[in-house]
Amino acid sequence: LQYRLVQLLAGDGRNLFVIGDPDQAIYGFRGADYRYFPRLREDFQKSRLIRMETNYRSVGRLLQAATAVIGRNPDRVGGTLTSTRGPGEPIRLLRPASGLGEGIAIVREIGRMVGGATILGTGAAALVLDVPTVVATGIGAASRAGVAAAIPASHERRRTVLVVDDSITTRTLEQTVLEAAGYDVLTAADGADAWRVLQERGADLVVADVEMPRMDGVDLTAAIRASKRFREVPVILVSALESDAHRRRGLEAGADAYLGKSGFDQQRLLDAIRQLLD
Repeated sequence: LQYRLVQLLAGDGRNLFVIGDPDQAIYGFRGADYRYFPRLREDFQKSRLIRMETNYRSVGRLLQAATAVIGRNPDRVGGTLTSTRGPGEPIRLLRPASGLGEGIAIVREIGRMVGGATILGTGAAALVLDVPTVVATGIGAASRAGVAAAIPASHERRRTVLVVDDSITTRTLEQTVLEAAGYDVLTAADGADAWRVLQERGADLVVADVEMPRMDGVDLTAAIRASKRFREVPVILVSALESDAHRRRGLEAGADAYLGKSGFDQQRLLDAIRQLLD
């Protein structure tokens, strides 16, 4: 039905622009099907296909492993992906016997990498992060002395930072780092949630991801800059989208700083926050 509606709206297809990934079978529950891509080419034979084959988020070994699996899809129409982030660490293959076993393996892996996890009384999972371990594994290179230096003096008002990211792991990590540095931290799962938190509680600075559902980090930044109440609030975008074009788009929207996740260093984040709040 959705495809038929597109056909009716597109007419001869002269003004039709379609973007998508035929390998993203995860969206099958919404009715997505890779077979619509070759069908689209048949129905709109004058259309031009542009392949985007440079991946800015994943390391080379991960892309090779994913391609080995995706390449088994029948009638696959996707191309070859190239990473800009080097080969990366060796991949560890886990073979859990069940869905429960997979969940346990994931929790153990999180514990091995960043600390641990627990189940709250509400039944929700909560990460327990060991900040020194996170630093030692390369997520941050700052020393404990460097973190301590960022803590505001006791007579100063504690500044509030709003952390916005749809990844609970990233959100909790950044919250832990900032709280250890002496900041009060509010969190939001996407830009729309962040805008609500700002309206209700305010913040001295916003740290936001770019790719998020409902409202992304760039749109959130633009909304903050357009607001009489919040337009002076500094915004730092932290994203896996690290090309010059993405960085320029974020800064043009009004971000005060744009940091890449691939080389994320907690001290760089703390330094940027301190400079913007001084």
